[in-house]
Amino acid sequence: QYQTFAALEAISETVDYTQYTVAERANAPYMLKPAGYAALAGDATLANGRVAALQLVNSEFFTAQAGISSDVELQALLDRGYSVVIDSPISATKAGLETLPNFGIMAPSGVDIRWVNDNFVTLESSVDVRHIFTGSGAANSNVTYINPQIDGGSSNCNGIGGANASASRLENVHVIGGTFKNIKHSFEVGSLGGGRAVTFQYGVSNCTVTGGTTFNNCYQPCD
Repeated sequence: QYQTFAALEAISETVDYTQYTVAERANAPYMLKPAGYAALAGDATLANGRVAALQLVNSEFFTAQAGISSDVELQALLDRGYSVVIDSPISATKAGLETLPNFGIMAPSGVDIRWVNDNFVTLESSVDVRHIFTGSGAANSNVTYINPQIDGGSSNCNGIGGANASASRLENVHVIGGTFKNIKHSFEVGSLGGGRAVTFQYGVSNCTVTGGTTFNNCYQPCD
């Protein structure tokens, strides 16, 4: 925490998504954006030219707006343990997802992801991936997807998928409301069915879909 706005602007932080508060501005939250982000009104420009953006959301969440536009960038923010508000469109690609450890975007335990308005995470068309969002065992338990907006791009995929790990159970993962669309085909080899908007494999504990979730152009809503 910094007591004054001037004190924040005097630092030279370089670690993307570092968070700060400024006491003289009612503990307003700021977050360091990736290099190249253009400052907006209310943002802090640091001594090294980097920008700490004013966060216009509840301080328990951090906005993914401006600077987060891809699956890999979103994963980097989640890896820092932040709950995230997705308030701008995000593109997911086969190349991007396949660079991630479990071949899908993973929220670590205790993190929530909230979508606002109609800002979809959209998978590129005509590719094969397993899940857009994925989770495995205790490391990805206790996660809530709030109003998820996920577009499968009519590719071969599942929207949100989860399973137990070899040594731990996946539990307490909740999907509340939201919209899944264009999840038409399955990636699984030899499958006779299509893609699933939400799929939790057998044996997980207390993983739910509630709150009037809608499914458009999906082969199967959930299993």
